[in-house]
Amino acid sequence: MKRILTTLQGKAVPTLLSVALLLTGVLSIDFIKSLQGDARVINYTGIVRGATQRLVKKELNHLSDDTLIARLDGILSGLSEGSDELD
Repeated sequence: MKRILTTLQGKAVPTLLSVALLLTGVLSIDFIKSLQGDARVINYTGIVRGATQRLVKKELNHLSDDTLIARLDGILSGLSEGSDELD
């Protein structure tokens, strides 16, 4: 009987540890993908902030920059509504 328990423990422990390691790996990958999406949103928000400052400075100097306005509009609509272009 003792021999059977030792054999079962010898097979069950590595199997259980392997399953736990696999599950941890899958959950980690899912969590990292979620963080990458959050980082992308933060990055585009910083781009909008900097470009807005640049645009205001140009407008105060009576210089129009329609391409920058179009880029900002695209990023802002992509952030608020979702966009394949920003992924």
